[in-house]
Amino acid sequence: MYSILRFLAKIFLLFRYRIKVKGLEDIRKGGTKGILFLPNHPALIDPVIVTSVLSGDFQPRALIHEKQVQTTVLKHLQKPLRFLSLPNMGISGHTSKEKVEEQLRNCVTALQNGDNILLYPAGRIYRSKKEKLRASGAVQRIIQAYPDVRIVLVRTRGLWGSDFSRAKGYQISFGEGLRPHIWHIFANFLFFMPKREVTIEFVEKPADFPQNEGKEAINRYMEDFYNQNALPNTYVPYGWWESGGTRAIAEPDSYTITEDATQVPKEVRDKVEAKLRELTGREHFHDEETLGTDLGLDSLIIAELHYWLQKEFNCQMDSPENLRTVSSLMLAAIGESSGTEPLKPIPNNWFIPEDKTVASVYQCDKITDGFLYFASQHPDKPLFADQLKGVLTYRQLILAILALKDAIA
Repeated sequence: MYSILRFLAKIFLLFRYRIKVKGLEDIRKGGTKGILFLPNHPALIDPVIVTSVLSGDFQPRALIHEKQVQTTVLKHLQKPLRFLSLPNMGISGHTSKEKVEEQLRNCVTALQNGDNILLYPAGRIYRSKKEKLRASGAVQRIIQAYPDVRIVLVRTRGLWGSDFSRAKGYQISFGEGLRPHIWHIFANFLFFMPKREVTIEFVEKPADFPQNEGKEAINRYMEDFYNQNALPNTYVPYGWWESGGTRAIAEPDSYTITEDATQVPKEVRDKVEAKLRELTGREHFHDEETLGTDLGLDSLIIAELHYWLQKEFNCQMDSPENLRTVSSLMLAAIGESSGTEPLKPIPNNWFIPEDKTVASVYQCDKITDGFLYFASQHPDKPLFADQLKGVLTYRQLILAILALKDAIA
């Protein structure tokens, strides 16, 4: 099964990407077991590319967010590919930290047993042309538990600007990026689609890697490695008929969030600062200080803060990623948490032509029967939209419900 998936992935990637691999032969000479591969993450497609490159001799086990496993085709591939799933910290509550720590322990055990692990230190794709690891602490935790682990750094270049990246200023799902690519492949008669140049470089842990110098030193070292000679936002045409060729285009506008916490009541501020003193050992805090760089809190501690805020102040937050600074904690406590990115524009297919059909009422005993009847009459009519999925039609919603019905039940 693994070899079949590898073959299909490589064939698909050949239609769009010209992949150049550096340094892998040197890694192979040092052995093919018990390696912790640490790649950068410029786009949603790079795990597919890196895994296809490594799948022959190394067959790595990847750490993947459980949401990706549950809501995509990956749920059917978990057994053959032996994923290790990480909980969604935005919905797992107080158990998320324990679940992540358990999976990191599983990673250590797997490495000691000779399995190879593919771990993305950032845990998310690029927000700009450079990698930023923020408060990530997974690598340090694995090194602490297994100091002799063999580490290989992996640097991928050439994907910033891909539809699978955030170079447009926002992120689409893997499926949204994949569907038009399939059409592009056939429109280019399979073999004539312009190729995006991608380089993947494998480097054995350098001698100056700050293994024993703490999370901040490790993260800064990896950032410097990943960001060497970072390439600009690059557009590669999707059809042989397009003019202009491959070219650098403007970087997405930076998104600056204004966080004014001056209106936060004193009793709320006192509670938040008391919690921060408990976690950091510091006495005083400034609103503009970042939780990761300035206060030294890693992603698991921030997830713990996320849960504590919801429980203590009865506020709802989608993701711990919204917690970046002391002021964002204060605002979250009073229910004014800000987002981490600009809103996507409203899709054109949300606006439908005026419908002059005379309205009719379907006679039914249950609301659900009426809903299903209307859906059968208008399967492609937009039903609702959000920032994550875009516009969903009746057909898409019902298919999603059917796909998740076992989990919902």
